[in-house]
Amino acid sequence: MKGAGRVVVLAAGLGTRMKSARPKVLAPLCGRAMLGWVLDAAYSLAPDALDVVIGKEGEAVRAAAELETAGAAQRRAAPRFVVQEPRNGTGHALQVCLPEVGRGDGPVVVLYGDMPLLRAESLARLCAAWRAQADAGQPGIALLTAEVADPRGLGRVIRGADGAVRD
Repeated sequence: MKGAGRVVVLAAGLGTRMKSARPKVLAPLCGRAMLGWVLDAAYSLAPDALDVVIGKEGEAVRAAAELETAGAAQRRAAPRFVVQEPRNGTGHALQVCLPEVGRGDGPVVVLYGDMPLLRAESLARLCAAWRAQADAGQPGIALLTAEVADPRGLGRVIRGADGAVRD
């Protein structure tokens, strides 16, 4: 089942908070780069297009992504690499993809390249929620969040008692 028109994977981060010389998305997890697990989840949506946003010195990230996506027959969209230079944050990373984002059918799914535990089922439900809104004449944003015990140091989504996003 087709889930997304386009997936954008944000992979331009340096990993400085991890105190690593390598980009964060290349940190190994169970024998592969974190980015590989995210790309698997992205491709589970059978997107028409896949963008990977990399930094100016992102050749190692590009090489890892190409290795992870090479030769998989079920993957219709070869990754398109978009360079974010200068790195001006998450919003800017998506902005560098704007000429292509929104073209085609279906939602645009934006993923962080350092979220290796993201499940295909979660993304499928996210896209289904977006599609239900769109089918009801209310296209907009579907947001996938997680509740964590200690959100310090993480980006936060503030919700009201009813679960609705407030901030």
